[in-house]
Parts: sequence; structure tokens; C-alpha cells
Amino acid sequence: MKQIEAGVKLDSTSAEGFRLLGRVRDELGMLPEAEQAYRAAIGIDSTDVWATNNLGLNLIKQGKFEGAVGALTRVTELKPESPTFQNNLGMALELNGSFTGAAKAYQAAVDLDASYQKAIDNLARVKDLKDRTEAKQPN
Repeated sequence: MKQIEAGVKLDSTSAEGFRLLGRVRDELGMLPEAEQAYRAAIGIDSTDVWATNNLGLNLIKQGKFEGAVGALTRVTELKPESPTFQNNLGMALELNGSFTGAAKAYQAAVDLDASYQKAIDNLARVKDLKDRTEAKQPN
């Protein structure tokens, strides 16, 4: 990590450097510090889809689901053809209690890649949750 931090100090305009620093910090469990690094990367390059995606996943780990939804919505706007990003948005929406939105995002992931098993499983689970939640609500 020291080498990456040194590299970022040498070139503080490198979104890639900050994204890499964020990933290392994430792996080390330094979640707030990783969040800072991802935000720095996005500040340099607002179209950095991987920094934005990683920020969303980091916010999920921190229990900041609303912020994760914002970041992952942004990444799906930047790259709507990515089933991974659609699936990740679905996770954030599901954790935020939006089962209908989660189902739409998971379905988008499956539509983009019909063999994406994780999205298929997530879609089935959230549909079941949605059905059970709706069944409990009085008419």
C-alpha cells in the first residue's frame, strides 16, 4: 500500500491511482479510507465506472445503502450495458428495501447476460421477497 500511496503523491491527478488505492484499502478493511480514495478518483474523472462501482460496493459494506444506490445508479447511467453494474445496483436497492427497483435491476442484468447466475439467483430471491411483502400488506 505504501507504494500506491507514494504513487498517488507523485501524481495526484491520476484517477486510476486513487481507484487502486481504494481497492487496496477496501481489501484491508479500511472502508472509510477506501471511500475517500474512490471519491478522489471520481473527483478527477467523473466517468470512471470502476471507481464509481467500487464506491457503491464500499458504501454497501459500510451500511450506507442510500449512498450506494446513488453511486450504482450513476454507474448504470454511465455504462448501462454492464450486467455486473446492473446486478450491483439491484443489491443496493434490495438492501435499501426497494424490492421492485431491485427486481428491475436484476432483470436488466439477466436481460444483458442470460447466463449470469448470480443475477438470476438474486432476481428469484427478490421476487420471492417482493411477493411475500405484498402478500402481508392489507388491501
